[in-house]
Amino acid sequence: MFKKSLTLLTIVFIFSISMYSAPAKGEYPASIVDTLRLEQKDIPEGYMFGIIPDGLKPTLQNNPWRFNQNAINRLTQHIYPGGDATKIDTIHFSIVTRKEAPYDDEIVCYLLVFKSKGAADKEMSKIKEFGEMNKDRVFFSIHDNIVLLMHVDDTEDYSLMCSLAETIEGRFPKN
Repeated sequence: MFKKSLTLLTIVFIFSISMYSAPAKGEYPASIVDTLRLEQKDIPEGYMFGIIPDGLKPTLQNNPWRFNQNAINRLTQHIYPGGDATKIDTIHFSIVTRKEAPYDDEIVCYLLVFKSKGAADKEMSKIKEFGEMNKDRVFFSIHDNIVLLMHVDDTEDYSLMCSLAETIEGRFPKN
């Protein structure tokens, strides 16, 4: 009897643990950015990943780069107006620039992974408003708790930005 009770208790315990440790349906883990992010092979001829100026390296340590918590705290409100760093799990960013201007930021790509779908929902209105107000320079796409947010300095790079966005969009898991 004791053995059966112990077995049943163990099964219930394992089931309970698995329910609470599994991500909610439709939410991606922070590690998804490693699958989605831009890679060198995605950058068209004549362009490159930009170089981070020395003065910005204490905050932006590399390009492309996954933000550390300090960078998330310092920069979220500058990525989109009213951005709340407490809602974000991770941010991956890439700066794409012309080879002849390696310190510029023609195209900036952010993958914002929110801590939950609920946290993301609270920030979506801010991102949508920012995108709508800057339609000729901003692209955004929402996937459960992830937002792909891109912007360009010069509208002549808008089509290239959209092409890079399409590349990233194609990497999202198909449900």
